[in-house]
Amino acid sequence: MNYYRMDRQMPGNGAIIFRRSHKLIPFKTGASFGDGFEEPLITELDKELHNGVLPTFFTSPGFIVKIDFYNDLKKIGIDNLEVYKTVIKDPIDGKTIENYLFLNIIGRVSCANMDESEYETIDEDMHIIDDLVIDSKKLMDWIFFWFMKIRIVLLSVKEYTFT
Repeated sequence: MNYYRMDRQMPGNGAIIFRRSHKLIPFKTGASFGDGFEEPLITELDKELHNGVLPTFFTSPGFIVKIDFYNDLKKIGIDNLEVYKTVIKDPIDGKTIENYLFLNIIGRVSCANMDESEYETIDEDMHIIDDLVIDSKKLMDWIFFWFMKIRIVLLSVKEYTFT
């Protein structure tokens, strides 16, 4: 099986969004929101980059993707997702963008082998990882998941090694 790390390439003129609703709900936990999540998630474009390139997906404040990308994930069998309507507001011209969805990924896997990984610790349970070693035996049948390492920061991962 092949494993991939998905991340957003950020061009110099890439759009950035901020959360404007659901501020007290933690995203990226791997847990279900249940029935308590009220749609839509409201986000707002950064005023300085409101004309920036809109990506296929944003990774912050949560995993917010274009509807077409979500449909592609469904086609390849990704089904551990809760899907919520998302509105992106442009604070300059008042327009709204509604072709994005917030995907809550259900599942967290403790698969990072930190003893063999190369990283720098910057705070308790907060690391900058240069070479991430993943214990593939711990992945089981997971295809799409969050890493289960509290406050882990994957800022500069250059390599993945599977043991």
